[in-house]
Amino acid sequence: MFFDPQEHLKRGVPMEAVIMGITRARRDALAKLGIRSQLILCFVRDLSADSAMAALDAALPFKQHLVGVGLDSDEAGHPPEKFAAHFTKARANGLHVTAHCDVDQVNTLKNIRTALVDLKVDRIDHGGNIVQSPELVAIAKQRGMVFTVCPTFSGTLRKGMAQPVDVVRTMLDAGLKVTISSDDPAYMASEYINEVLLRAVTRSNLTRPELIAIARNGFEAAWLPSADKAGLLAMLDAYVAGA
Repeated sequence: MFFDPQEHLKRGVPMEAVIMGITRARRDALAKLGIRSQLILCFVRDLSADSAMAALDAALPFKQHLVGVGLDSDEAGHPPEKFAAHFTKARANGLHVTAHCDVDQVNTLKNIRTALVDLKVDRIDHGGNIVQSPELVAIAKQRGMVFTVCPTFSGTLRKGMAQPVDVVRTMLDAGLKVTISSDDPAYMASEYINEVLLRAVTRSNLTRPELIAIARNGFEAAWLPSADKAGLLAMLDAYVAGA
């Protein structure tokens, strides 16, 4: 799950309270509900780079509770390269990196290229405009890049097009690896993952093999040890075989 510690730090809440508070809740969720989770520290991209670096430095003493870092919030005027040094430091400390590349942003293809080619992120969040560039599609496929697509909020491409283009359907048809995700449902009053997936099935005309592939992509893209991934994929295969 993503969390934005800068929003708490600026109100005087220490990083330890932020990370350990969420970690305690995560442990309770595992013990009481069987829900396993990991934490991705996100940089609020419309705040300063210095603020983001201060947050990263404050979080590193607790890095055993983190799995990666990412970018979120307002992309306009805040391209991925603003956080190149942050990603380098995060990687040096054993963390994965991802970046939001929201749909129909200014310089959206440039930002996707930067994230994909220059910063070499491990995943891309959203990223639907990539289908407008066959070159970037080819690079993403060569790298096996996985896109965490949130169709409730970024379900169609509009900019410069005669009619809206379905993101999930177009990305799948281009041979890209897609997962179906929710996007801050409690915060934005959007749908949770089950509803998002059901809506995507209808809107994007997803077939059974495509649904299985999307589920597989989610496990394969998860930042988990290989043995854990293998176990989860075996559960998926068993479910599919028995369904």
